[in-house]
Order: sequence, then C-alpha cells, then structure tokens
Amino acid sequence: MGNFSDDAFAEVSKLADLFTGRCIDNNRLIVALHNNTNDGGLTIKSYEKGGAYADDAEKVHVGKKQDSDDFFYTTSSRAYEFFKKRGFNVLLQNNARVTDDGSLSVYAGIKGIDYINIETEHGKKDQQKWMLTAVAEYISAYYVSTAGWEKL
Repeated sequence: MGNFSDDAFAEVSKLADLFTGRCIDNNRLIVALHNNTNDGGLTIKSYEKGGAYADDAEKVHVGKKQDSDDFFYTTSSRAYEFFKKRGFNVLLQNNARVTDDGSLSVYAGIKGIDYINIETEHGKKDQQKWMLTAVAEYISAYYVSTAGWEKL
C-alpha cells in the first residue's frame, strides 16, 4: 500500500464532489453494464441468503430459466418488480445497509436515483441484447413517452 496524503485526499474528494454534482445528482436514472465470467465470483446466487453479498440485497428473484451469471442489479423497487415480472434474475439493493464500497449503486441508492446494472456473462450477446431491450421497455414505461422513444 502506498503513502496516504491528506492534501491529495482533499483534492480527489473535491473532484469526486464536482463530478457527482454535475454528472450524477441531477439524473433520475443510471444504466450500467458489466460483464462477468461463467460461474465466476459474482452471480445472482451471491446475493441470496448465505451468499457473500446477501446483506447487501433487500430482495432477490431467481428466474426459472435464467443463468445465474445474468442478472439485473437495481436500487428501486419499481425496477425490481418490472424485471421480476419478466422472469429475469434481479436483486434489489438494500439501500439502508448496503456495504459502502464506493460503488455507483451505493451512491445512487443513497441519493434515491433509479440505478440499473446489467450483469451478463462475457460473450453472451443475445442475452445482453435481450436485457437491454427490457431496459428500453422500462425507460419507455417510466421515463419517456412511446413517441419520444421512437425518435431516439
């Protein structure tokens, strides 16, 4: 581990505050995408009771026909229910007790920003497209009119 500098920490904190204030805080929705490995360290099962991150999840839904590597990570009950109804693996972050590891999801949860992360196994393009299509449907349902979405 390197040396710690109070001055450097103060400057980095200012930059972080500037970035979040200008680029994050005024958003109502953040969509993130992340790849993982087949049966790697992070799956929907990691958030189930007994899993390494179980305390970070308020609710977990495991879809009957879904690979455990492919799931939505959300900060809002509305997004959780939307993806659950469609049979996806999905978890709702416990915004009150999630481990603050500096993740964007933690920040979004604290600020009440609707955050959706698509976790998929690397190379599964059809799965990624299917999940992105579901996010587009979510955006159409809650953020833009159908007419507005067609123009994008």
